[in-house]
Amino acid sequence: MAPFGFLKGPRKYVSVRDYFEGHRAWLWFASMGLLGFFSFMPGTLASAVVTLAYGLGLGGVPLGVQLPLWLLTTLLGVRAARICEERLRTPDPSFIVVDEWSGQWVALMGLPLEWPWLAAAFLLFRFLDVVKPLGLRRLERLPHGFGVMTDDVVAGVVTGLLLHGVRWLLT
Repeated sequence: MAPFGFLKGPRKYVSVRDYFEGHRAWLWFASMGLLGFFSFMPGTLASAVVTLAYGLGLGGVPLGVQLPLWLLTTLLGVRAARICEERLRTPDPSFIVVDEWSGQWVALMGLPLEWPWLAAAFLLFRFLDVVKPLGLRRLERLPHGFGVMTDDVVAGVVTGLLLHGVRWLLT
């Protein structure tokens, strides 16, 4: 029995990999190296991994390098999400966590590399991503992979703006 699969029809096991023949790199990218296939809160796990990576090194990369890499990640994420949605004929499959990668990353950009700030960015982003206030849920309806990515990117931008505002008020 192959990992990462589901039943299709009577007693026939079909692997997710079968649906992605020729597109496995997109599956890998959309799921952050298959991290999205963890059964317990894959979005939260992906955000935690991004926050940890940011705190341990990525945050030390100049913003002039981070921003183009983030934009590339986001654009590739839209493409990967579109392919996954089309291949599975399902809107926003739960294993797609590249949206959390992109949203959490933009939420962290420019914040101090101190754990209280990183934890606040993680918690606020997860809150906005799960609850989806301010009309974020409507963004999920955008077509062609944009809906998967846009709500998380906007949640990340809102998180970053709020935390930078708090930082400004404290200084």
